[in-house]
Amino acid sequence: MKLILIGIIVFLVILYIYTYVRYKKMKNSRISAVEDFKNKYHKKTESSSKKQSDSLKSYTTKYNSTLDYVDRKQLAEETMEMKQPKIVPKKLRF
Repeated sequence: MKLILIGIIVFLVILYIYTYVRYKKMKNSRISAVEDFKNKYHKKTESSSKKQSDSLKSYTTKYNSTLDYVDRKQLAEETMEMKQPKIVPKKLRF
């Protein structure tokens, strides 16, 4: 009886180790969409940003928009400009 119990426990430990190793292999082989996006668009080096700005092309998306990606700084500047009230001078009538 003790031998059967020890055999079952050993079998379960081996099964657990096998599934754990298999899970780790599957997890490492997957591509993270977030990390892939960060690698493509958020490069820290200046040379790559200069190179990237020189080679920018405008593509038309399926929604007929030529805008593909907006930098965070550019978006912040545009929103600050929109928040500032525009002063329109009154026309003088004679």
